[in-house]
Amino acid sequence: MAIFGRNVPYLVSRSRSVGARYGVTSVRAKDRVQRCIGTLEPHGLLPTFATPGRVIEEEPTFFRRLSDDGAEFAVHGYDHVDFRKISRADATSQFTRALEAYRRAGVACDGFRCPYLSFTPELFGTWPAGAFSYSSNRAVAWRAAALDADNPVFAQLAKFYAAVSADEEVSLPSTIGPVVEIPCSVPDDLELFDGLSLGEQGMLAAWLDVLHEVHRRGELFAPLFHPESFDLMQGPIEDLLDAAARLQPSVWLTQLRDVARWWQEKSAFAAQASAHTGGLRIELHCTERATVLVRHWPRPADARPWDGTWSVLDARTVEVEAPIRPFVGAVGADGGTVAFLTELGYIVDDGPNARECTLVLDGAVRSPVELIRYIEESEGPLMRFSNWPSKAKSALCLAGDLDALSLRDYARRLVPHRQ
Repeated sequence: MAIFGRNVPYLVSRSRSVGARYGVTSVRAKDRVQRCIGTLEPHGLLPTFATPGRVIEEEPTFFRRLSDDGAEFAVHGYDHVDFRKISRADATSQFTRALEAYRRAGVACDGFRCPYLSFTPELFGTWPAGAFSYSSNRAVAWRAAALDADNPVFAQLAKFYAAVSADEEVSLPSTIGPVVEIPCSVPDDLELFDGLSLGEQGMLAAWLDVLHEVHRRGELFAPLFHPESFDLMQGPIEDLLDAAARLQPSVWLTQLRDVARWWQEKSAFAAQASAHTGGLRIELHCTERATVLVRHWPRPADARPWDGTWSVLDARTVEVEAPIRPFVGAVGADGGTVAFLTELGYIVDDGPNARECTLVLDGAVRSPVELIRYIEESEGPLMRFSNWPSKAKSALCLAGDLDALSLRDYARRLVPHRQ
């Protein structure tokens, strides 16, 4: 047990659930995956499945058909191994062999998620250059009803995921080196079902709480789940998507690859301000999908109500009278804070006129969540780019770990792998 890094109650519980959910052959799991896709598609959402290359390799026709039908697949190693416990050379082998398996099967992949979310910064550069546009290896932990941190199964999974608290961190993509890091959301289905035995209604209640909090904050809800549990969570997932469809402003239902593409598109957005007849001319450089938001705007007729104090500005060139400068002034902020706020769509002025902005940062050390709250609760005219395209306020992805199709696939993870 020490070698495998798992506690006894965890293995006993998982052995029972795995034995009930997988068959000796892949027939049962393949049918379950197809039903999962068939359930999600009428809601306008197709899943992302992080899948080991070895599993792809053994059922290439099955996975190619799913990929052709719109399901997204992401590399999950070649074997289901903990990347924290292997060398850089072995990590390179895992990525290379997985990519080759995907290529031979004709299955596209834009990103990767390591088993147990075990990617570490030391492993950057262990995959071929340009192979991935995103990774999804950071977990954000949200508060949910009836969580029992002392439960052995829940505790083991929490240890695997090493999630950061949503009380301190935002659940939004971030550009890290050559990839966009897209966080997933926990607790996942294994924690809620196997760890806490909450049942369908308990799972739905927990995920609805997270959905509404994510939407309030304008962030991403990407619940980590495992298709092996789909028979248990089909009802909760459908109810979750129905609830998301009722929220206004809208929730963007999408896949991880599209989140990465949007985040790269958004990174080029910019605002250029210049003096103009006693005021300021602001030229906004962005794509058609961009949503420009303003609050406490001096010309309310130019903007359409969106959410709370924020309205949508359709114009891409606007003029405001002095002394209005509707930006965040970075007088007391370090470079990391400026980069963080810029990536989130705030227009940050760190030039000589920064002190004239609506909001001037005071240099106080705040967590990302506290910093956003400080800005949002401030007063005065402000302009920013929305986090999401086409006037959506938040985003939702169902990005599951499709670890195995049979008991044989699952059993492989208990055997130490040699490259």
